[in-house]
Amino acid sequence: MDVAQHVARANGASARRKTARFSRQRPICGVQKRTVEAKASRGKLEVAGNVLNGALWAGLLAYASWIAPNYTPELDLEMLKSLLQLGGSTEMSINRVFTALFFVMGTWPGIYAALIVPKGRSGNRVPAWPFLTGSVAFGAFALLPFLALWTPASQEAQCPPSLEDLKARGPAGWIPRLLETPFFAWYTLVSVLGCVGLAASAGADGWLEFFALFNASKFTHIMTLDFFTLTSLAPFWIDHDARARGWRGRDRWLVPLCCAPLLGPALYLVLRPKAK
Repeated sequence: MDVAQHVARANGASARRKTARFSRQRPICGVQKRTVEAKASRGKLEVAGNVLNGALWAGLLAYASWIAPNYTPELDLEMLKSLLQLGGSTEMSINRVFTALFFVMGTWPGIYAALIVPKGRSGNRVPAWPFLTGSVAFGAFALLPFLALWTPASQEAQCPPSLEDLKARGPAGWIPRLLETPFFAWYTLVSVLGCVGLAASAGADGWLEFFALFNASKFTHIMTLDFFTLTSLAPFWIDHDARARGWRGRDRWLVPLCCAPLLGPALYLVLRPKAK
């Protein structure tokens, strides 16, 4: 073999190696490109979700302030006093559906706290506790601003958290520890079932009276809208928590749980993996 043939063969082998390296790198570049596109798409969806939550909050505030019916302000005050035992009329008979709705609204802050606190911390470090605390009194009106500001955390926290980690937080960890207990989950579910049973026992006349209250009482009207708002937002947080915990029943039970207003989220807290 002369020198010219040897050089030509060497150049050909070098060209084949470069082609092979390039062909091996192309799929990697394709995967990276798809990853970047997926992240960009998720970012756009997050922004859209934040905008929608902010718009929903502004719309609810405007509706409650200027559009909602307000024909019975004195009755609203008397019903609230009676329910809170603050000296309202002892002779007043409060509608059972209204009573059940009033008390069931007290379960939503605990449900959202159990879904948000372990895994739903915002990536922009907006604290959840002021909004969750405010939701005890103001429901979605207090919670929606947090949802409008929320972004996924870049550093994934362990979920469910370990008991050792919760204990290491000291006094600050007692609320997360409570939210992870089976007692809290079952207490929430039993409370919800009790409220549902109370509303069911109202009968047709009780429901007709409630619909009349809905059309006349601002308190009843806004509280009902508040309930449906929190109900419509819950499926996202159930799915978010179920994914983080690696819940094996997610594929089978997630859709039925999300389609059951209030009962679904309460039952999910019972079924989901707990801190160990």
